[in-house]
Amino acid sequence: MKIIDEFGSDIGLRIFNEVIQKQAKIVGDEIKKSMPKNLSLLDSGVKAYFDFMENAGADVQIYDKKDESATFIIKKCPFYDALLNIDVNCGYLQSEICSNLTIPAIESILKTIDRRFKVETKLIRKSFEDICLEKIYLENNSD
Repeated sequence: MKIIDEFGSDIGLRIFNEVIQKQAKIVGDEIKKSMPKNLSLLDSGVKAYFDFMENAGADVQIYDKKDESATFIIKKCPFYDALLNIDVNCGYLQSEICSNLTIPAIESILKTIDRRFKVETKLIRKSFEDICLEKIYLENNSD
């Protein structure tokens, strides 16, 4: 948070976003190296999503899968837990952090596979007992 104190929130968020983009490229390239070649484009995105979230410590499962999209249920989220560990327990603030930092990071990783990948938040947890729902799809194939 020193960045925000020093430069302000707009510049701080821009710097965080630049770091996220660079890290996503590194993570995405590593995930792509281990990707089986015979997967469909959507299945490659599903695998990349799972690899990233599970490596981060999330409890994630497929909630719904169609030909053109996959929706995941996240029961345990390490990003949410990290915010609780620093006493950020306001559901609105956590939602904003997730929407502006975590989701773009996941989308950036998926875009290393195909630039058309999008991540859409369907439900963001507001308490420890809640769940998150996130949907991935290819931009020209959204439903």
